[in-house]
Amino acid sequence: MALGAGITSSDTPAYTSLEQNLKRGDVMVSESGKVHSLSGELNSEDVEWVHHRGAGYFFLQKEKILLREAKQTENWKEIATERRDDPVSAEVFSLSIDHGSHASGASYQYLVAPMELDEFQNYVHTVPVHVLANTPELAAVEHVRLGIVEAVFYQAGVVKTSGGTLLSVDQPCLLMLWRKESSWSVSASNPRNAPMIVGVTISGPSGKKEFKIALLAGDDAGKSVTVAE
Repeated sequence: MALGAGITSSDTPAYTSLEQNLKRGDVMVSESGKVHSLSGELNSEDVEWVHHRGAGYFFLQKEKILLREAKQTENWKEIATERRDDPVSAEVFSLSIDHGSHASGASYQYLVAPMELDEFQNYVHTVPVHVLANTPELAAVEHVRLGIVEAVFYQAGVVKTSGGTLLSVDQPCLLMLWRKESSWSVSASNPRNAPMIVGVTISGPSGKKEFKIALLAGDDAGKSVTVAE
């Protein structure tokens, strides 16, 4: 799952690049509910998903999608002076999201699934991963079948799961909550790779649990710490 938020730009258009790769086989596109193969370029706000080289991209919100397949000619010497400057040509596929010029608070939400086309087409109808939040302060998703919530808190905050449980922290951190029947575990880490103590509160139908997670320092700074019940 890929989430982004708070995207801004001036006169220059802002893009999120999803793939730029040598084209292998057909690029399949679902646009306005109809599946077709890509030929040349496509600029559309009605693309539901794209599949290429054994992987699919499924868009969870309406996006302006740019797709292109074309032969490109370059030479390796432009990026590696020891290489020869003989031109090399190949078919290249590129996929990106166009946030436009003067973007303000733009965002994206998409899922990448390493599946063959038939499996991927079935999967997009029963995606078990839901977005709980996607803001500059908090990004969070939930895998409903596995009972896993993963969240990136850029500041102290709270996120509500699909079942109504509130998960809150008092420090910026990465957090994963895993529920299995009557037990649970919480893993936390600090992307700044510094020691800190994170206060975590889980509030749900069965009551409230509060605890502290002491994150590690030294050579283990940034490593996840897990507490379980």
